[in-house]
Amino acid sequence: MEIPKYEKDGFTYNGYELTDDDLGNYVEIVINGSTYDDEKAYYDILKDNEFTIDDSKYDEYGYYVTNKEDTYVINFFYDLNYYNALVIYVFKK
Repeated sequence: MEIPKYEKDGFTYNGYELTDDDLGNYVEIVINGSTYDDEKAYYDILKDNEFTIDDSKYDEYGYYVTNKEDTYVINFFYDLNYYNALVIYVFKK
C-alpha cells in the first residue's frame, strides 16, 4: 500500500502505529512545520491521483479518502487544537 507523499522544505514527520479495538492497526502521521494551506495542497495531490474524497464529515473529522482499489482509507485534516500540524491517518479496509 502506498499513499501519496506530501513533502516540503521545513517539514518534519512523526509516524506512529496505533491499535484500536474497532479499527485494528492504523498509522498516524503528523507533519510538523505545515500550515492550514497544506491541507488544501494535500487534498489536491490526492485528487490528482484519482482518490475518492468524502468531505461530508469534514467539520468534525476532516476528509476521508479511499484509493481506487478501495483497500484503505486516508483521513486527514489540519489540527488546530493539539498538533497545529497536518495529521494523516491511514486505515486498512
